[in-house]
Amino acid sequence: MAAGTPLKLVFSIDDGKIQAEGSVLRLEPGAGIAVQFNETTRGDRGKIPQVIEYVQKTSQQYDSSYYEKLLGQAKIKI
Repeated sequence: MAAGTPLKLVFSIDDGKIQAEGSVLRLEPGAGIAVQFNETTRGDRGKIPQVIEYVQKTSQQYDSSYYEKLLGQAKIKI
């Protein structure tokens, strides 16, 4: 995705869905993507911390699993 690409994201959280529109601000291959969100309602802004927490936890789980596999392969090669 190039910078400026429009996005529509839908997150499902415990008390319903939150949807946000924005655009790609910056893309770092292998590291992630930065999104600039369009204006949202006050209620949606209040749910954003829940979304961020979920994404951080999920990313951490995948990262941990990935690093464990890398370390396991490195031990075998040594």
